[in-house]
Amino acid sequence: QEMVCYSLKPSFEYQEVAWKNFQWDEEDTNTDSALGLLAVGRSVGGRRVKYRFKEVARAVKFTSNLFGKALQRRIKAAILYATETGKSEKYAHMLAELFNHAFNAQVMCMADYDVINLEHEALVMIVTSTFGNGDPPENGEAFAREVRGMANNHHSHHPIATQPKYQLGSSKTGTPLLNRVLNRDQHSLRSFSFDQLQQPSVDSLGPLSNVRFAVFALGS
Repeated sequence: QEMVCYSLKPSFEYQEVAWKNFQWDEEDTNTDSALGLLAVGRSVGGRRVKYRFKEVARAVKFTSNLFGKALQRRIKAAILYATETGKSEKYAHMLAELFNHAFNAQVMCMADYDVINLEHEALVMIVTSTFGNGDPPENGEAFAREVRGMANNHHSHHPIATQPKYQLGSSKTGTPLLNRVLNRDQHSLRSFSFDQLQQPSVDSLGPLSNVRFAVFALGS
């Protein structure tokens, strides 16, 4: 008999629908509201001033135009992310929230970004991670291929800029991961020469010649 009325926790608690128990105010059901007047405004001499929907919409449009003009004067910042678990996307939105105080930051996935616009960006920040055995995330592979393709097409038309100036030893020994890192570093050193620091080269005419970048890597 003691177990007639009982409840187990945790449980789902259902509440009554709001429109059945809500106590409507008289100001919300008056004739002025039915005619399209909004019960918003300020009190003047004890009397509440009401504005029509058209006036409120005009004020909202005016403030949105001011905000849009303020954003146009700010430096644009594109924040690109590629992720498999969603953590990089979370960090990208946190970074955008921080930069929106002084920049016009926009967050976009690498899969949805057009690489042609990369050379016209004033500031680009990329938040990404590695997946598996150091591989890029799936939604960032196309972006990486397109950027690498732009660089390869430029070097194929200007082979002088890619002549190897240094020869490194063979890296046939070691683990496959170590060999891949050594081969990547070897390719980077071969494409570098001190002559490029002394005189302008054909690389300054490439599609990404205006892009300056820095890489900050975090690892465990």
